Amino acid sequence: MNFSLLSPKFSSPLDLSTVVKLISSKPKVQELALNFSDVNFGELDCKVLATSSLSLLFGNIQLQPNIKLKTDMPENSVNFPFLLEGEITSGFYSYPQKQLLTANSHNAIHLTHAEGEHQLPLGKVKTFHINLNSTYFFETFCSEDKITEALKNSIGIKKHFGYAPLVALKR
Repeated sequence: MNFSLLSPKFSSPLDLSTVVKLISSKPKVQELALNFSDVNFGELDCKVLATSSLSLLFGNIQLQPNIKLKTDMPENSVNFPFLLEGEITSGFYSYPQKQLLTANSHNAIHLTHAEGEHQLPLGKVKTFHINLNSTYFFETFCSEDKITEALKNSIGIKKHFGYAPLVALKR
């Protein structure tokens, strides 16, 4: 997953790949940290565990007003974002509708092209994100419920499922 920050004050995005640090690397698993702080942009404190088929991200993100977080996830992936605090408005370049995810909720999302921009209306979010390669998801997870079956069928026929809130959880 690639991260950058967008600001109306600067003409080009601020690429955060240079501040991603490898914490540990074991056979087939990497642990990464993204720690960034800048008065013009804000702060990101994220930890990632990654394999070739899935990644788990836990992050605290606090951005200045008018700053957007740009992400580019692996192509054709199934994503499960859990928003623990704050709000995030996401827009993916391949999907025309922006989506709002609020505190204590989550989605199940299949995206064939996952590049997009995210605005934090309240400035700060705490998130946990699961990203699965769609082939891995399709081959691994059972289809005993209607939501998983619908998502798997969508992936199987390579249909763009979009950023639809298939599952929502409120405390």
